Amino acid sequence: MIHMYHIAGTRMIACGVDHGLSRGDKSEGTLQGVDLLSFLPIHKSPFERSPGLRSWIQTWWDAEYGPLHEMTPEDWFTETSKAGNFLWNVPPAAGTEVVEMLCGHKHRRPDSMHIFLIPRLCTSKWRKQLLKVVDVEFYISPQHSFWEAEMHEPLLIAFCFPILPHDPRFAPWQLKYIELVDRTRSYLRQVQKTSEQLEFAETTCQGEANSEHVGREGTGNVMWHTPTISFHIV
Repeated sequence: MIHMYHIAGTRMIACGVDHGLSRGDKSEGTLQGVDLLSFLPIHKSPFERSPGLRSWIQTWWDAEYGPLHEMTPEDWFTETSKAGNFLWNVPPAAGTEVVEMLCGHKHRRPDSMHIFLIPRLCTSKWRKQLLKVVDVEFYISPQHSFWEAEMHEPLLIAFCFPILPHDPRFAPWQLKYIELVDRTRSYLRQVQKTSEQLEFAETTCQGEANSEHVGREGTGNVMWHTPTISFHIV
């Protein structure tokens, strides 16, 4: 079976397929005898490829919201019935199976929060389903101290927030469908084009509820809160 994957142009140059092979230059990449698969790290997780990424995440995760549990490959299968805050560090080759595990975890424990990290490789296998289940996603370009140019493809970071209580006051129950999160998603996509500093802090939302759904409280305003996350890209 042959799998076709999109890779960055800079990776094509590095492995010698672009500048080397097309121009007859035998002094670059695979033309020097280097194994082609060494240029396709689809089996490596983001932390394996860039150790500084873990430290960057720790700078903006607030311990006030509880510990952030870094999921190991074993945890993908054994931790799905537990509640908490989970960090998924996923190799692209495992994307299909791990996204399935994420969907199952969200179904069993809708009160949990998930942060999902995966490089933009093998996207035809997992991206469509992942974007259906998460609330906010954005890409980190390979130009930062924790995700450098040698990474070639961007890093996808996705947030899956807890589902709101099953009550008409909290409709539509998933934060991805409210206007604030939609604006935040647009902002995250725009900021990479205009600035090296990113701040993501708008996660307190206010919804309107009809008085008939509030019962004896007699008020039409309902407040719900999710963790506030602020981080910077430099």
